[in-house]
Amino acid sequence: MWIEIIKDGITVYIQDDSFNEIVFRLSPFFECIPVSDISNMKSGCWRITGENGIDKNTLVKITPVIRGDKGPQKEYYVDEEDRIIYVSKPDDPRFISQVKIRLARDIIKHTLMSRGFSCLHGGMVSYQGKGICFLGEKKHGKTSFMLSMLATGKASFISNDDISISAQGSGLEGTGFPRSISVRKDSIGMMDNILNKYDFTKDLKHPDNGNKELSANNFYFVNELADIFGCDITPKAGINCFLYLEFTDGELEISEVKGEEKIDILRRFVDPEVSRYFMDFKKYFENSDNRITAEIEKNIENIPFYAVKENIYKMNQTQEWIGNMLNG
Repeated sequence: MWIEIIKDGITVYIQDDSFNEIVFRLSPFFECIPVSDISNMKSGCWRITGENGIDKNTLVKITPVIRGDKGPQKEYYVDEEDRIIYVSKPDDPRFISQVKIRLARDIIKHTLMSRGFSCLHGGMVSYQGKGICFLGEKKHGKTSFMLSMLATGKASFISNDDISISAQGSGLEGTGFPRSISVRKDSIGMMDNILNKYDFTKDLKHPDNGNKELSANNFYFVNELADIFGCDITPKAGINCFLYLEFTDGELEISEVKGEEKIDILRRFVDPEVSRYFMDFKKYFENSDNRITAEIEKNIENIPFYAVKENIYKMNQTQEWIGNMLNG
């Protein structure tokens, strides 16, 4: 069946028989609507389907080489005129829907980038209705911070490792995407004092959980993580503060970031891998380079920004500071 995927007025179509599974993975970030009559499909929109016995000689073949990708080989054939992507590989059916979803997500993301959105290597939660956008290098505490906030019972999930920001009026808005969440098993153990009442091993559906090379981590679909914490998922929210996160072996350390340093940090975390799975398709999307726009630079001036050094064994300190900072 064909499924219409919609976000912010952008439409992509996926042909997949697992409608409920597609909804589970994409909702509430994207609206998913079953297509009852293919003649009503909107023209000019990208469509993603299986190989379906196509004439490969008339199409453009794409076999991406993706640095660091431990998943199965991908192979696509593209009808450039009719904007159809045929997924030829992987052969493993567990991964086919995942590849289609990733393509749809990246088509939408690159269209938004052409409209002034900037994709950052960072995440976001809404804590008591206030948006906290957090940035940091790999293994510097982003996921740990996100888990600690959800464990308060006062936060909703927006994004963990893939946040887009855009200028909205005089402020900034953060937009999340349906991307799986990788959590190191040892991090869960280190945060046992605040995570001990949650079960992080039940009913994991993500196919990467069966990959021995990735066995140090658990992989969650967003709705699975939300079920663990009993929290809401918020697709987008206004940004009330930014955090630049690092780990420390000592006590919690906070310092305010001001002026041009805010912009310098944002530029540092413009996601260099935003097109990692999409590089061969970027040529079809004009003006979709990832950057911090002048409007974003202007609007960040009045948004609080803090450098936070947190101890993974003492995340309760971070929880307490966040509550005082946002409500003080």
